[in-house]
Amino acid sequence: ISPAFLTAAQRALADWPALRTTTLDISREPAAQGIDGTFDVVVAANVLHATPDLAAAVRNTASLLAPGGRLVLVEGTGPLARLDITFGLTEGWTQRTDHAVRPNHPLVDLETWRRLLQQAGLAQTVVVAEGSGQIVLTATAHAPRWVAIGADKAIARDAGLDWLPALPDRPIDGVVFLDGLQDGASALPSLLRLSQALLRRPEPPRLLAVVNEPRMPSAAALVGFLRSLAREHPALRPRAVGIEGNDLASALGVE
Repeated sequence: ISPAFLTAAQRALADWPALRTTTLDISREPAAQGIDGTFDVVVAANVLHATPDLAAAVRNTASLLAPGGRLVLVEGTGPLARLDITFGLTEGWTQRTDHAVRPNHPLVDLETWRRLLQQAGLAQTVVVAEGSGQIVLTATAHAPRWVAIGADKAIARDAGLDWLPALPDRPIDGVVFLDGLQDGASALPSLLRLSQALLRRPEPPRLLAVVNEPRMPSAAALVGFLRSLAREHPALRPRAVGIEGNDLASALGVE
C-alpha cells in the first residue's frame, strides 16, 4: 500500500541485520517481481481488499507459501461507516474489477474468504479471532503429495509416507522407491518399470530411490541407473538417497 511502512520498520528494527524489506504488488505474480515461494508464514493485514481482483490477489499470496506454510489474514468482512468515510475516496477502495465477487463493496464476508482461500489451494482455514467487523484467519498450503512404492509398508509409515502397492491415478509430486533398501541390483528391473510409468504421466513426479549405502557395490547398479536417467529425463529429477545409519525421514527431509 505504501513504502512508508517499510521505512518505519527499518528504523524500528535497525539492530536486526537479518531484516530485509521490499515492496510487493500483490495484484501481480510475486515470481515476476523476483520473490519466490519459500516462506513459512505470510501475514496479509488489511491489504488484499485493496486490489482490483481479490481472487488473483489471494492466489498470488498463496504462491508465496512453502509447502505446509501458513497464511495469516486480517481483513474486514463488510461495510462499516467509519471505514467508508475514512477510505472511501482512496484509489484502493474503488479500483476493484471483480464485480462478480464484490458487486457492492470492496470488503467480503467470511464465507467468501473461505471459498477464495480454498480455490487458491489453501486448506485448514481457521478463524482465530473475530470482532468489530474484522476477522483473523489462518490457512495452510498443501504439503507435497509423495507416496512410497515397494519394500515393507512399515518403513514408509515410519518415514511419514503413504505406502501404495502401485502408482495412484491421482496427481502426485514425488515417489520414493524403497526396494533398493533390500538389494539394489535385484531392484533395478522394478525401478526401470516405475521410471517408465512415471515418464508416461503428463506431469512426471520426482523420483527418489532409497539405498542403505550408495557407495556399496550392491547399490552401484541402481545409483548408476539413476545418474543415466537424470541425464536422459531430467524432468524426473531422480536421485539416490542413502541413509547410512540415518533415519529415513531425516534423509528424505533434506531432499
